Amino acid sequence: MCAHAADLPLQKLMSRALSGSWGQQTVHTLFEPSDATSISCDVVFFHGLQLGTYENAWEHTWQNKAGVLWPKDWLGQQDFPTARILSICYDSQAIRGSKDMNQIAKNLVQEVCMMAKVGQQRPVVLVGHSLGGLVLKKLAMEAQKEAGLQGSALAQCCKAFCSNLAGTFFFATPHGGAALGSVADRVFGAVKARGPVLDYLKVFSKQGAELNREFMLAYPTLNFMALVETKAYKGMHNYIEVDEDHISICKPDSKNANTYMVAVSDRYITLHMLAELTRLHMPLACQRHVCCRNAV
Repeated sequence: MCAHAADLPLQKLMSRALSGSWGQQTVHTLFEPSDATSISCDVVFFHGLQLGTYENAWEHTWQNKAGVLWPKDWLGQQDFPTARILSICYDSQAIRGSKDMNQIAKNLVQEVCMMAKVGQQRPVVLVGHSLGGLVLKKLAMEAQKEAGLQGSALAQCCKAFCSNLAGTFFFATPHGGAALGSVADRVFGAVKARGPVLDYLKVFSKQGAELNREFMLAYPTLNFMALVETKAYKGMHNYIEVDEDHISICKPDSKNANTYMVAVSDRYITLHMLAELTRLHMPLACQRHVCCRNAV
């Protein structure tokens, strides 16, 4: 059974309170069934790189021009009403970001696995846009690392999380680096204001390539579905192309938009199916990669 905040060491709780790490809420609940016993799956969204402030990225990343927050308004309230849907906020600033990927992952393991109890008693699907896809992979790797440490409450939570991780859904995640990341690195690096997360976004990034390799080795049977830039999956096959750019790809205008249909339509492997496959212990035989034509 996963512990609550009261089970964390007092020294760690005091340190977090004094440092202000609780000043910005990390885990936001977008939708949750009124009957907690009916929850069948946790679906967790991770926003991407932000050129400005990141505090509201957990919301505006997934909000379309009409103001529809589709993970809540469509996915939760209409198409997947048995899911608990969460959105994560973390320091993803390209300019003057204060945390690197290791620090972000360590913080998220505490907040997501232990405090929010994600994946403790049910399957979990992780969804990331751009940098958020790399962050969710880093979180999964850190959780596996912590799960190997016997005896702690955090280790128990991470072990359950890893066992219940059903699949990952990527929106335009640059697994092999991105041109935009390299440009941002040059621009902000020149004024010594670059955020450390940019190291993972540069074209041919060694850190990004190593993270992807370790993730694939650590979770060889994990179910994957993705909407990503074509260049990020060069050499890979079985992807679906959609006519969207790097930003609009995660902001479907309607429930009939290709980017939303991929997530929920019976024509494709859906979030519903990812959760059900884990529940039935049936590994997914194929991977689907959905790409935007107008890659940034």
